[in-house]
Amino acid sequence: MFPSLPKLEAAFRTGLGVGWHQHHPSLFRGTERFFRPGYAAHLVDEWIPALYGVQEILKGRGAKVADVGCGHGASTILMAQAYPNAAFLGFDYHEPSVQRARELADGAGLGDRVTFEVATAQQYP
Repeated sequence: MFPSLPKLEAAFRTGLGVGWHQHHPSLFRGTERFFRPGYAAHLVDEWIPALYGVQEILKGRGAKVADVGCGHGASTILMAQAYPNAAFLGFDYHEPSVQRARELADGAGLGDRVTFEVATAQQYP
C-alpha cells in the first residue's frame, strides 16, 4: 500500500478516490499473501463444511463454482485441489490479478478445471 500513498493523499484532498486497479502491484501480491493462510487453514476444513449440503455436492457429482472477486485465485485453487469433481470459474475486474491467477492454477496442474476471466460486476454470466 505504501507506494500508493501519494495517490491516496490526493484522493483525500480531492474526494475523487482511488480504484482498486490503480494501486501498486505489490498491494495485490500482499493481499493474496495475507489471505492465503486463512483460506488454507479454514476454507476446506471448516467454512465449506459449515454450508449445509455444499461439501457433499462438491465431493459427489461435482458442481460449477463461481468465485467472484477472485484476485490471484488462492481460494479458487484450494477448492479445486480439494474437490476434483467440480469445475471452478474465477472472476475479477483486475486483469493483472486474473493473469496471475491463471499462472498459479497452471502451476498447480489445475488448468483443465479452473478458469479465470476478467469481468466487471455487470459482466458476470
